[in-house]
Amino acid sequence: MKKNSAKLTSSLSFKLITTIIIVILLVEILVYLPSIANFRKTWLNDKLSVGAVAVRVLDVVPDVMNLPADLKDRLLDSSGAIALVYRRDGQSQLIEHSNIPLPSFVVSADMRDSNIFGLISGALETLIFGSDRIQRIVGIVQASDREMSIEVLVSEQPLREAMLDYSKNILIISLIIALLTALAIFIFIN
Repeated sequence: MKKNSAKLTSSLSFKLITTIIIVILLVEILVYLPSIANFRKTWLNDKLSVGAVAVRVLDVVPDVMNLPADLKDRLLDSSGAIALVYRRDGQSQLIEHSNIPLPSFVVSADMRDSNIFGLISGALETLIFGSDRIQRIVGIVQASDREMSIEVLVSEQPLREAMLDYSKNILIISLIIALLTALAIFIFIN
């Protein structure tokens, strides 16, 4: 039995299949990094868009500061945010959840400047450290007839969980592709 397994692992077919699987997985990693970065960017931009809808609702209220706390909380809950900050005409407005204190430390994602290396490093950072952090998403949204700067504070946990699910699916697909390719080459060689 040992002789057969040693013979199998030293055979040219086994070495070729192993090399092909490793090369395919390395190529998948090169494809995965921009893919997971784009997934995170899309998720963060979606949160900005939902925050922008909340800001548009608040924009029609004459005095946001006099809104009942439960109405602000429901608006923030519907957008999945802890707090919203929007700036227009040189003024800033903070809307915060009444039951959740503002965090003392947040990590920022500036969606106004998104180069690929920054997106990839942000995605890897979220995957590694994002279990209990608060994300501050900064961006520009179109409100009525003008652009408005907006910041949305959200928990990073749902983003990390979604990224882990996405990564698991990519890994499974990559392994299936690698195995099928190796099997096809093995059959072709033999």
